[in-house]
Amino acid sequence: MKRTGWKIAFGVSALLLKAAESPLLPLPQRKEVAQATWVRSVLLNDEEHGKRAAALLETVSPELKDGLHKYEEASTPEERRYEASLLILRRPELVPEVRAGGGREGDPGKIDPYGNNWWCAQGAKGTKDDYGGRYYEFYNPQTPPLVEIYGGKEWQPRFLTDEEQKKAQQERTALSVAGPAPNWLSAQAIAFAVAHPEDPRAAEGLYRAVRATRHGCRNDTTGKYSKDAFRLLHRRYPKSEWTKKTPYWFE
Repeated sequence: MKRTGWKIAFGVSALLLKAAESPLLPLPQRKEVAQATWVRSVLLNDEEHGKRAAALLETVSPELKDGLHKYEEASTPEERRYEASLLILRRPELVPEVRAGGGREGDPGKIDPYGNNWWCAQGAKGTKDDYGGRYYEFYNPQTPPLVEIYGGKEWQPRFLTDEEQKKAQQERTALSVAGPAPNWLSAQAIAFAVAHPEDPRAAEGLYRAVRATRHGCRNDTTGKYSKDAFRLLHRRYPKSEWTKKTPYWFE
C-alpha cells in the first residue's frame, strides 16, 4: 500500500536538534522533534547530530534509553546503524518527521493494525481506493497554520536561509533514496546478518524486518526485501525462536 508521509521533513538536522533542545517547547513536542531528529540523522548517516539527539532522547523518552545507550556505545558505524535500525524496528512510532494533526494512535512500541507504522517513501500518495493511504492522511493532515508558516506545495519554510534550503534539499534527496521504512530497515537487517552470522541480534532483526514489510508502508520492491529476509532467517537460524515466529513472507 502507498501512503503519504514526510509532512514536515524540510528541516536540517542541526535546526531540528536546536528546536528539540529548547526549553521553550513543551515536553511532548520536544520529545517528538528529538525522535524525528534522531531517526533522520540515522538515515542520513549523520552521527554528530544522531549522538546529540540520542543523548537528549534518553532524558525526554526514558522508555528508549536502553536501545539508545546501545546505539551510543557501539564501537563502529556499522554496528551503530544496526543498533539504531533494531530500535526503530521495535518502535513503529519512530519516524524522521514532525507530524501534524492528532498523531499516531495506539501505544508506543505496538503495531497499528491499520498500518500507520514507521514512515512512507517521500512523496508517496495514497490513491482513492487505498484505505491505508487515506487513514494515514487523516491522522497527519496539512493544516492551514502550517501552510501559512511553511508555504506552498513544496513546503519550503520561509525562515531558512538559501544555504539551509540547499542543505534541506540535499537531505530530502538522500531520504527519498532510502524509500519506505520496511525497505531500509530490511536492508540493514539483511546486511548485518550476512556480515555477522553468529551475532545473536541478527535473527531478531530479520524477524522484525519481515514483520515490518507486513505492517509498514510499501513500494514495488518491498516484497523482495520481505522474501530475502525470510529466506535468510530460515536458512541460517532454523531453530531460533524468531524463526518460529516467522511462518510467512509478504508479497
